[in-house]
Amino acid sequence: MKAILFDAARCIGCRSCEDACADHNKERIRLWSKDKSGGFRKPPDGLSSDKWIHITFHPLPLPAGVSRKEFDWSDAQELADEGQYMYTRHACMHCVDPGCVSACISGALQKNERGSVTYDSNKCIGCRYCMVACPFGIPKCEWHESLPCIRKCTMCDDLVSVGKKPACVEACPGNNDGPALLFNERDSIILEAKKRIENSGGLYNPAVFGEKEVGGTCVLYISRLTSGEMGFISGMSERSIPDYSKFSLSTVPYLAGGLGLFLGGLYWFFKRRDEVQKAERLEKGNPGRMKDGQ
Repeated sequence: MKAILFDAARCIGCRSCEDACADHNKERIRLWSKDKSGGFRKPPDGLSSDKWIHITFHPLPLPAGVSRKEFDWSDAQELADEGQYMYTRHACMHCVDPGCVSACISGALQKNERGSVTYDSNKCIGCRYCMVACPFGIPKCEWHESLPCIRKCTMCDDLVSVGKKPACVEACPGNNDGPALLFNERDSIILEAKKRIENSGGLYNPAVFGEKEVGGTCVLYISRLTSGEMGFISGMSERSIPDYSKFSLSTVPYLAGGLGLFLGGLYWFFKRRDEVQKAERLEKGNPGRMKDGQ
């Protein structure tokens, strides 16, 4: 199973990954426009149905006497080098046991052996259960389309399936230490992430975000920031979203069988009662009828 590692210490905020994603998926992305949106307003700059990767900036604590500089994307690399800001990549996390796949009643969303969570618009019925089930708020609906689809990153499964890297990984320049995005087998990614943390001298938060959260993800993070500071929910459970419903769902066959037996018993009871009452009415209608043996 493949995975992506995002190393925040190497990200320079160039947003090449955003551009690469948009370019590779341009045939699948239906852009918002005034002509199509009607009464809808385009969402704020961030993840949306036509933007599947989004880079955010986060101010870092500054030493005494150092003034905070106003953020500007044109100065992103300089601000990162000076320790003013750090960046975070947001896109589909490609969970090991995805809640969106479990919630999809039509099979439009699927998790494959390569690690990608893919989407088939031909199977989608527009229920949007996936949007509710995702703990990261990733799937987005094309609210501006009359026949909307769900859109999100697919980890460029079309490229990965033929032995290539996702477009964002291929485009990432990183800093002097190397690219901020690394693509490899998930086990190897986790080992590399822990190695970088161990050898960093305190540059990173000691946890690899995504290793265990919600059952594990195929997009992992190492950063000086905590998960909450990066914009994720703090203290996420290690249990996957589908795991919460497994017990309930496993009882459904027994409940259905028990209900069937109960209803069958009621049917037999009322049918037997009707037969007894019918026999009694017949008996009352023939008072001179002799009992057997008399």
